[in-house]
Amino acid sequence: MDVLGVDLAAGAKKTYACVLDARDGVLHGELFAGCDDATLLGLAEGCEKVAIDAPFGWPREFVDALEAHRRLEAWPAPDDANPEVFRAALSFRATDRVVMHTRRPLSVSTDKLGVTAMRCAHLLHRWSSVEPVDRTGRGKFVEAYPAGALVRWGLDGSGYKGADKSALGALLGGLSEQLPQLELSQGDRQLCASVDDAFDAVVAALVARAALLGLTDLPPRTRRDQAAEEGWIHLPVRGSLPLLARSKSALAVRPAAALAARLRDSGVAVAPDGYVERFEDVLLAGFSAQTKAAVRAQLSGKGGSELVARGSGAPKFQAAHSSACLAANVFAPFLVERDGVPLGEQTFSGETRLEVECASGLRGTPPTLDCLVRGAAVLAVESKCTEAFTAHQADFRPAYRQAMASVHPSWRSEYERLLEDPRRYRYLDAAQLLKHYLGLRRLFADQPVTLAYLYWEPANASEVAPCAVHRAEVAEFARRVADPRLTFVAMPYRELWDDWAQADCPAWLRNHVAALRRRYDVEV
Repeated sequence: MDVLGVDLAAGAKKTYACVLDARDGVLHGELFAGCDDATLLGLAEGCEKVAIDAPFGWPREFVDALEAHRRLEAWPAPDDANPEVFRAALSFRATDRVVMHTRRPLSVSTDKLGVTAMRCAHLLHRWSSVEPVDRTGRGKFVEAYPAGALVRWGLDGSGYKGADKSALGALLGGLSEQLPQLELSQGDRQLCASVDDAFDAVVAALVARAALLGLTDLPPRTRRDQAAEEGWIHLPVRGSLPLLARSKSALAVRPAAALAARLRDSGVAVAPDGYVERFEDVLLAGFSAQTKAAVRAQLSGKGGSELVARGSGAPKFQAAHSSACLAANVFAPFLVERDGVPLGEQTFSGETRLEVECASGLRGTPPTLDCLVRGAAVLAVESKCTEAFTAHQADFRPAYRQAMASVHPSWRSEYERLLEDPRRYRYLDAAQLLKHYLGLRRLFADQPVTLAYLYWEPANASEVAPCAVHRAEVAEFARRVADPRLTFVAMPYRELWDDWAQADCPAWLRNHVAALRRRYDVEV
């Protein structure tokens, strides 16, 4: 299954292409130099996906301005608009403004890149005579930006195009370290280490491979029409580089089924959809009657509606894959024990509650925290089970814009990035975390607060594609936000349980960890 990456230049001399052939878990690459149009057309013919490092179109506002200018009409700059702001709209496409949050691309309308875009438009037209070309990237052709792709993969996307070729060699080594299945001939490796255009062709081919596997960002719903005119840069999702040698079927996982099978193996009757009939059956078997009663009391009548039946089906809480049940199983003993909740270097003591509404002061149903420890210091827990295996798209009501205007700049900037790019994170529900942040700042204005994002991973997480992407996204989010009034921490539950299993922890807590592992340490 071949893919093609093209580092397009205005002429053939500096145009390089790379064909990647995926066979038996290995990506075999072959470089082609000095590619004219006929060569590129021929190479693309035998490939399933083609990624081109060139803009697929021009900014809509720029095209409209030229049309008005051609008709001898006024240059369409609003009288009350800042000329520099409006000039930016003429210079950058919708996709460029999104990609700026990763790395700033060149302008197709004001830089030399426009000449390359003309050649790309000609090639896309030639290809469209054989099959339709969708500029959003949903078809065979996708727009690539190698420097941005490198940043998404955790590599340095700057400084490798100068006279100093050591940066190229370091980047090639970084690619090989993360993706040892990439095979290039010795000659092609030397070419990549000395010619940045050749290296970019290899990166573009890897982007094509990522797009084929569904590991690049498509435009959000609100940008599709504009992207169909202007083009859309496909950035790979974070953490995806080591996954590119796998097949699409190998990337698919069924975590809910694995958790249901583990619960079924313990003797509990589990329906095919992963739900059980009784509330008690989904809790850890070793819980005392007092603990089970405490959990039920905490969940009854709460806004999260975890115990409300779904039509004729069982309540959400009674799923083997329920994140609220996972949190209850983890933190329920603290409802009756006097010990505080250890997390990292801190132990949080105080009233422990499950399913707590975290009202931000805005209208509508407030988001719900899975666990809250309220004492001198506050611990707020957002728990994830299989939700971190499902794609998310950020969504905010307009009222959030004013509410976010007065928060810490780092959180406000992340909110603005999500407005611009709702698909900024695939598996991390970053919008929910921002809503929790807003509510916690309001509810505990004078107390130190820790917002803990705790998530389940299978025992073989290192082999599971969504886990790799999710972890990289969590790390990126944590790197971006920093408010002295609220500490954000994130870790998989398995790391938390490792801490709780240490010899200096109470015996009951070590026994509790053993029960949690019996229930949740499964492979997918």
